[in-house]
Amino acid sequence: MDFKWALLMTSLAGLATAAGGAIALVKKEISDRQMAALLAFSGGVMLYLSFMEMMPEAIGYMSSYAQSAQGTTAVMMMFAGIGLMAIFDRVLPNPTILDTTEEKDKKTVLRAGLIMAFGMLIHNIPEGMAAFMASAYDRQTGLMMALAIALHNIPEGIAISSSIYYASANRKKAFGYAFLSGIAEPVGGLVAYWLMGAYLNVYTMSLIYALAAGIMIYISLEELFPLAQQYAKGDKHLIFWATIGGMAVMAFVGLIGH
Repeated sequence: MDFKWALLMTSLAGLATAAGGAIALVKKEISDRQMAALLAFSGGVMLYLSFMEMMPEAIGYMSSYAQSAQGTTAVMMMFAGIGLMAIFDRVLPNPTILDTTEEKDKKTVLRAGLIMAFGMLIHNIPEGMAAFMASAYDRQTGLMMALAIALHNIPEGIAISSSIYYASANRKKAFGYAFLSGIAEPVGGLVAYWLMGAYLNVYTMSLIYALAAGIMIYISLEELFPLAQQYAKGDKHLIFWATIGGMAVMAFVGLIGH
């Protein structure tokens, strides 16, 4: 097992989130339309990953483990992920009006950005586990997977940092949350290394991928798209094409990765 190479690939893939987050350090102002497009783009990324990458992987793992299951357990775990995020969302305090409507709006975006960062952090752990395992035993496969992950981590970092910077006007804070989300990638790799040969198998990987997919679906539908509609000010075409753009980018990256 090539531990150093696997950890390097996983770390570089994770740092791509920070690279996307660096936009908060160089962009002086983010307009409402740009904010709407970034939110919708990120939602498209998350939905595509959930339904076209994560769930097929989860069902495939589960079916290879137990033919009789036919993915039922994976689907149940997906809904468990949605329920988990719904509970988490309820626990977070709703933004309150202090002075102006604009201040309330920014608190709403900040809350969505924090939830988005949390969701991507959860998503990046199993992703890091998969990248580490692929890289540990096959350098070429690991390199391609790391490249694919890095390419889709960049817009994720942009969406996280842009949301938090828009709401807080704090570049360091915005970059920091994007960076922390990316760090989960090598953390997942280290978890995989620790679990290899012990607890990690196709069944547990199926559960992890399905849970992560459910979390991303909730974030997209409950947080990102409603906020994108709000900041698009009625421009439904902007939301539609930004969402399709996010999906198209992930589809292209998937073709490269395979």
